[in-house]
Amino acid sequence: MAERPEHFNPEAPTEDYVPLAAASIGLGLAVGATIAAVVLLGVRALVAQAPPTDQPDPTQPAGLLLVFGTLSACAIAGLSCWTALAPVPLYRRGGLSMVTAFATFVLALLMAPVNELGGPIGLAAAALLTGTAAWALGRRVARLRQGG
Repeated sequence: MAERPEHFNPEAPTEDYVPLAAASIGLGLAVGATIAAVVLLGVRALVAQAPPTDQPDPTQPAGLLLVFGTLSACAIAGLSCWTALAPVPLYRRGGLSMVTAFATFVLALLMAPVNELGGPIGLAAAALLTGTAAWALGRRVARLRQGG
């Protein structure tokens, strides 16, 4: 092992957190995408039960579920990433968690074409696929945190 240069920060971590960070970000994104797909399924169900209208009202249950469900998906994705990144220093942990939360919003927007093209079956398939990815990435995060 090479000697550290004199100007090197002696308090800097010597562990390689890149694999854990990648798996944690993926976990957060997969969890958020799963929630976003389930939220859209709920919105579809509420819209199907509502009476037809010419003027959409965002204060109706479907609009509220869409807004607060999407925001919740972003928050839960960031929290999932934050929790998975427990060994990582606080500053990096917070930054990566915020990036994950914002990227989840983009994934939620990408669920709209899935909704249009695949309908409820497409959304259910997307939820199943991203849920399976979240499960697999959760197992990977657990292995990485144990040192494997």
